[in-house]
Amino acid sequence: MGKIKETDLFFPVKEWLEERGYDVYSEIENDYNWGRADVVGVCGPVAVVVQLKSALSVNVIGQAVDWLPYANLVYVGVPRGKNGVNPHAVKILKRFGVGIFQVACCRVLGKEYWGCTEYARAKFNRHAVTDWKDKLTEEYKANPPGGHSGGGYLTRYRLMMNNVRRFVEEQTKDGRWLTIEQILEHCWTYYRCPKQSLARALLRIEKDWCEVGKLNGKLVFRVTQR
Repeated sequence: MGKIKETDLFFPVKEWLEERGYDVYSEIENDYNWGRADVVGVCGPVAVVVQLKSALSVNVIGQAVDWLPYANLVYVGVPRGKNGVNPHAVKILKRFGVGIFQVACCRVLGKEYWGCTEYARAKFNRHAVTDWKDKLTEEYKANPPGGHSGGGYLTRYRLMMNNVRRFVEEQTKDGRWLTIEQILEHCWTYYRCPKQSLARALLRIEKDWCEVGKLNGKLVFRVTQR
């Protein structure tokens, strides 16, 4: 595995945010600080900005700090290094309330698997100016410039959702619907609030294969009927 590039960091960070219900956009130009946010995630009224860099440098620390007035949560995303994270950089980021994502890649049977972990949690800024709605269009959901290096992204979320999808497809191929309770009786999740979180994931993230309806006032789910 060669040196991890900034563009390699995008998809693991994107998936980490999507697992938690965020809509994710990349390379957002704005008129707040005349900068460009590498990643913006929005979940309801909450906005998170992530600046990606191949090393935890003074440059990326400065970029992250510049975003603090305009996002509830600000992170830097960097590769996981063999020697860990510079403790002085961690201390500076903690003082400002900036979190750290670490991205790593492992190779299993010749295939690359990427993952993102939250090394340090960002401090929530309730006073941030987060009016992003006019700036976030569908085109910003495209890949970041330069593409990425390929490989699979094997996470707890994807393992869980693959299992949910298999069950829903088997049980609803005849067109019938399932409640979230019926799905949870047969499928494991790692959510603390499984009903709400799984329903939201199916509704917002898995809509390419999962159809959502209402029956007697309750949300119901089935595989999209072709």
